[in-house]
Amino acid sequence: MVKREIMDEKINCLRYQKKKLVIKNIDDKIHTVSWVMEKAVLLEVLYEELNGLLSCRDHKTEDPNCQNCHLATGLYKKKASMIITEELYKERNELLSYWDQKNKNLGYENLQPKATLHQKLEKLIIKLKS
Repeated sequence: MVKREIMDEKINCLRYQKKKLVIKNIDDKIHTVSWVMEKAVLLEVLYEELNGLLSCRDHKTEDPNCQNCHLATGLYKKKASMIITEELYKERNELLSYWDQKNKNLGYENLQPKATLHQKLEKLIIKLKS
């Protein structure tokens, strides 16, 4: 975290500094909620903020501040994607394990979980991988 803070201090851009606070607040919320679907919704909001920085209309390719902003934002986006994807896989596997155990206890071996929740998790995983 120290490296990111040092990099943040070196980015002399008002837009970046304002967005940084918003991004930090969203990130803090992601880490406080326990339900993975809530995290996924917050992640989408976080992505919107990060994409806003990546598509900045004032971007100058030769400006070191812009280069550092894009680097920091891209790394942050990648990190967030990896964390939530891991949590989605875990949630998906727990759901399937629970469903399998429930069906075995009831004597139904080959039933599939309710399609909507399972499909939502799969779609989120695919979306985050792209």
